[in-house]
Amino acid sequence: MKMLKYILFQVLFLTNLALFAQGVTQARNEQNFNKDWLFSLGDNPQYREVKFEDEGWRKLNVPHDWSIEGEYQPDAYKGFRTGFFPEGIGWYRKHFKVDKNKTNKQFVIQFDGVYMNSEVWVNGRYCGRRPYGYATFQYDITAHLKFGEENIIAVRVDNSVPAGSRWYAGSGIYRNVHLIETNFVHFREMDGIYITTPVAEKDKATVKAEYIISSSFFNDEEIKLFKKNKWNRQEDRWENSPRAHNCIIRSIIYDAKGKEVARDEKEAEIFNYDKAFKISQDIEVKNPKRWSDTQPYLYTVKSEIEWNGTIVDDQITTIGIRKLEFNLEKGFLVNGERKLLKGVCLHHDGGAVGVAVPEKTQYYRLKKLKKTGCNAVRTAHNPFAPEFYRICDELGIYVMNEILDEWTSAWGYNFTDYNTSKAGNAFAHHFNQWYETEMKSTIYRDRNHPSVVMWSVGNELPELRSEPIKAKEIANKLIAIAHKEDATRPVTFGNNGPHAGFETDVDILGLNYVMENYDHAVRGSNIYEADHKKYPNKLIVGTETSRNEIDYYLAYRDNPYVIGQFIWTGIQYFGEVKAKKAGLRGWVASLLDMSLNLLPSGALYSSAWNDNPTVHITTSETSPDADQRYEIIPITGERVYQNTRDKFHWNWEKSGEKYVTVYSNCEEIELKLNGKSLGRKKTDFTKYATQWVLDYQEGALEAIGYNKGKKVSSNKLVTAKEPAKIKAKPYYKGLKADGVDVNIIEVSITDEKGNLVPTATNDIKVEVSGGAKLLVIDTGNLYYKGNFKTDHRNAANGYITVTVQSNGKEEPVKIKFTSEGLETEEIKL
Repeated sequence: MKMLKYILFQVLFLTNLALFAQGVTQARNEQNFNKDWLFSLGDNPQYREVKFEDEGWRKLNVPHDWSIEGEYQPDAYKGFRTGFFPEGIGWYRKHFKVDKNKTNKQFVIQFDGVYMNSEVWVNGRYCGRRPYGYATFQYDITAHLKFGEENIIAVRVDNSVPAGSRWYAGSGIYRNVHLIETNFVHFREMDGIYITTPVAEKDKATVKAEYIISSSFFNDEEIKLFKKNKWNRQEDRWENSPRAHNCIIRSIIYDAKGKEVARDEKEAEIFNYDKAFKISQDIEVKNPKRWSDTQPYLYTVKSEIEWNGTIVDDQITTIGIRKLEFNLEKGFLVNGERKLLKGVCLHHDGGAVGVAVPEKTQYYRLKKLKKTGCNAVRTAHNPFAPEFYRICDELGIYVMNEILDEWTSAWGYNFTDYNTSKAGNAFAHHFNQWYETEMKSTIYRDRNHPSVVMWSVGNELPELRSEPIKAKEIANKLIAIAHKEDATRPVTFGNNGPHAGFETDVDILGLNYVMENYDHAVRGSNIYEADHKKYPNKLIVGTETSRNEIDYYLAYRDNPYVIGQFIWTGIQYFGEVKAKKAGLRGWVASLLDMSLNLLPSGALYSSAWNDNPTVHITTSETSPDADQRYEIIPITGERVYQNTRDKFHWNWEKSGEKYVTVYSNCEEIELKLNGKSLGRKKTDFTKYATQWVLDYQEGALEAIGYNKGKKVSSNKLVTAKEPAKIKAKPYYKGLKADGVDVNIIEVSITDEKGNLVPTATNDIKVEVSGGAKLLVIDTGNLYYKGNFKTDHRNAANGYITVTVQSNGKEEPVKIKFTSEGLETEEIKL
């Protein structure tokens, strides 16, 4: 019996450790608040009232983006900025109950993101507003709740102002919502836990935990006394005056397997009604596994407040132990090793899902980028969803966390006394009142993530050139906030003008498109030489760079004073349309298309960035010497950034000369056509490419990469015949029956022999039955004008990408793909 009890104890003990590592707490209860919302487009002040009859409203779960559901709006005022999607005003309502036994608990509702101009009411009582559509924000709703009865929360979302964004931002409660239940003694929300690693050496690390504790009432009796006489707390009313409580503040560190590796605890005397009790702890970890892009090892810190033998609050924080250095002579160092920021800029939409991006979709997108050799992301130009940073922690992706796009001025000189906006009617109009709030809330939320390595406080700011005195004043305010709230990371911002705005306290010079914007005669790795001479005491980062100019990579490959680049962009996105008349919906110039397939620029940078031997073949009917940046749209005559010159195929209608580019990081490339060698060429590592001209013949075109004379990699293009079959492959295994989980199916069109038909545009219909529903279909066609909530799409380049979502039923999932003239494909999850 004793042995059995011991075994049970060990099982429970180990289970608890695992639960801690997974984020389970004992005292704090964070409830997912996404299910069972009601939604209505339109505006009516009665929608906030408790007695309003909402039976006819649409039932849905958030996250929800109503813009992506709408029809193409060709006549929308400045709709080209946001992809010609509908906007407007929408309301959300939710009926919920809180147990009557929880009257002595404190409740906070957290919105991870609402776009935009949100206002919140609980039981008809106003909680507040938040104009910034990318903010995570909270309201304490304890005093508004009816315990044991029905409660109603109402949220008004106003995205009706035209030109409210320069890109597609979506509309609605598009990120997660949480209901957080705590005792009245707890780590303060948002800024209550701050974890750093001031020492992170091979043999030992110091994890520093800085806490801010809010301590209103320690037990039910104190709450009762307060309610009895809440207005009188003088010294002569001793029973209701602040009194000391002997507490223990504890920090426990667990490794990735849930095993405790270190702990520390301190006694603290905490008084009632202290909203900002501060205490810190230094916890030593021996022989730590340090976090980096190549080894993204994560620990968890369990923070506890114990009083009178009871845990009154606890939180779980995921951390990475790593040492960051920004060194003028050595560059960007992580754990003493020089790292190159091989980065991309991303907008926050996720293709056809809009901005309500499922977590597994986010993971899928980042994994596809990581496969190219990318190890860094700039959140252009706003904070992303909280889970994005967690995924970057897990995958080992460095993040430049950009908080703001604009400050107070539109393009050109702002001659008015009032703020103007780059987009027309975006955040600049709220900047003066809200910049400090947005800076602090973002830093508090994200500063514990090891993936976040620097802050960006603005992008392409007109003030830098037109109003330099004003720009300096604003910049220094923002930089000072970042330094105060997080002294461990440097600050930058993206500048797209020559030598403008750096007479500030910015830590790292962020330069956008230095080759395009500056009159540079210098090419190759020395493109930043003039900037380095002017600012010799500053490191430089390419905050925004072209996707087809390899010189940007050479600059930080060869010069430690340049720490990296962020290409515009990593993945195609909606909005910022350049060909308005042709019906273009988004930005095409990227490394990956909207269905996450490689584009020619992606092949170039995949070859330069990858550590593993890499070979990619592209073919074209146009000489590589031709302008690769633009194409002219037929009929409309519009000029747009292009990704169409080079193709990943060997399917040409006409014979004659074809231009072949082999992108590779291998020393030598051999090209074969139908098994016959066309010779070898040495790779030019200032271009990461070899180029060939040959007459087109159907068959197989193969490129073989050699290092030190040995074959290390290859790539083959095969001339495909007529489309015959549909192939479908799920990215994930199975689907959880939780009504939330998603799976992504990569679908291609092949000929009879199974070769991809890269020119296929067949219309594919998707039917889902059982325990799932069709969520969206993505393709690489940004000229699509149809509704994105459809069950069929024409393939682009032979591909579609399908996302299905659990409907909550415990049933097998069947997905059927059909197209006229093609063999049907059916898969099960």
